[in-house]
Amino acid sequence: MFCPKCGAEAKDGAAFCEKCGAPLSPSPTDSAEAAPAGAQAAGAVPAGSSNLGVAALVLSILGFLTGFLLIGMVLDVVAIVLAVLVFRKARKTPTRTGQALAAIIVAGLSLALCLLLFGPGLFSDPAGDLYKKAEGYYDEGSYTLAITTANEVLEEHPGTRAADKAEDLIEACEAALPGALVEDIQAALEAEDWDEAVSLCGELLEEYPDSPEAGQADGLMEQALAGQTAAEEEARFQESNEALLDAYEEEDWEAVLDNARTVINLKPDSPEAAAAAPMQQEAKEFYEAVMAASYAYEDWFRMRDNAAILTRYFPEDESAAEMYDTADDKIMELGAQAVSTFRTKYDQVQNITWYYPSSAPEYVNTRCTVYPYIGKYDSGRLYMRMKFNYTGDRWVFFDNIIVSIDGSNYTLPTGAGEHKRDNQGGDVWETLDMSVDESGTNYEQAIALMLPMIARSEQTIVRFQGDERQYDLTVSQADKDGILDILYGYEYLLRNG
Repeated sequence: MFCPKCGAEAKDGAAFCEKCGAPLSPSPTDSAEAAPAGAQAAGAVPAGSSNLGVAALVLSILGFLTGFLLIGMVLDVVAIVLAVLVFRKARKTPTRTGQALAAIIVAGLSLALCLLLFGPGLFSDPAGDLYKKAEGYYDEGSYTLAITTANEVLEEHPGTRAADKAEDLIEACEAALPGALVEDIQAALEAEDWDEAVSLCGELLEEYPDSPEAGQADGLMEQALAGQTAAEEEARFQESNEALLDAYEEEDWEAVLDNARTVINLKPDSPEAAAAAPMQQEAKEFYEAVMAASYAYEDWFRMRDNAAILTRYFPEDESAAEMYDTADDKIMELGAQAVSTFRTKYDQVQNITWYYPSSAPEYVNTRCTVYPYIGKYDSGRLYMRMKFNYTGDRWVFFDNIIVSIDGSNYTLPTGAGEHKRDNQGGDVWETLDMSVDESGTNYEQAIALMLPMIARSEQTIVRFQGDERQYDLTVSQADKDGILDILYGYEYLLRNG
């Protein structure tokens, strides 16, 4: 029930309005006119208030639909403001508030979703955050990282306040870096991290040559280099001492000489050097004994090799130098004699002169044999090859060659060289022709080592090994002498052209 005069709500059955005092029960004469007024007061809602609620609801729906855009959030806020106005007016004038309430619910939900999805991005400050990170590095003394991060601020957020502050931070870091480098160098020296100290000194001199701190760099670098050298020598000393003990136990006498010399030279007054001296002397006596035995057996190559080892580790030993010269002169003398006996053949197409030992057969089907031979280009370049030759009336189809030198076996596959087969007039022959090279493949090096061993052996058997058949060749003394002749001749031609 409402007052027909002021529109205020009144209790049912009341006779007068508690607000304005007007009578609530109309007289019979006024009932016809009062009824429309009462009906309007009881059921009508001001048009303005109803329109605000509708507008708020419409705007909230539009805001919800466009919430992913900034305009959607603005519409949501406007809708909530209009809805609040409706509720405020309803406190004074009878007004329906359902549409306003719906508008608040829709707009509130839309704003909540927007804040949930886009809130962090709306209220974040990436430029400021990145600058704070750079500032943190500066406070920690990590100036290089601070400069790098500040440069990122300048590149990614130019024109911002954070970028202006980043420029100042870079200047501060550059001013502080030389002093920080000196501190890092001193810390590295104290920790005996010599490599790090040398690196930092180089960085200081290269990056800040005109800074006051650069004047300290030379002295710091000298300390770092001295420490680095001492550390390297200590590591080398320890390594050589361990290698010396292992070599002595294994009777690797050349390794004993090499490592003993290093230990004695690096720390001559150390207990390790005192222990190394008798090992060194024992190794020297071994080579002297081998050298003397080689002289007695006229093994000039071995004699020269052992004399060369002694002269390398004991340059003051005149007797070793004399033995070397004696062996070398003998090799040249025998080489000249051997070359005069070689069978030669000239290849006019490749401009190569071939030198064969006099014991080597001229034709492959003459006999089974093994022999080295020499090729010499007109330019003077020299090289050596080795031929294994089987011939007979039956095929062997060998795919491996086993060389047994006084009981020690060495296997050479046919793939190690040029493998050929042929036949004529009832004779068959198979050959393996391969290079001899001390610095070549493993097989080429093996042949280079085997040749003097075969030449000086008591017995060498060469087995041509096939899948079903094999043939054993015992190397004759004439072929052994031919191997020696080629070795002497090669040395002579190498030195005398």
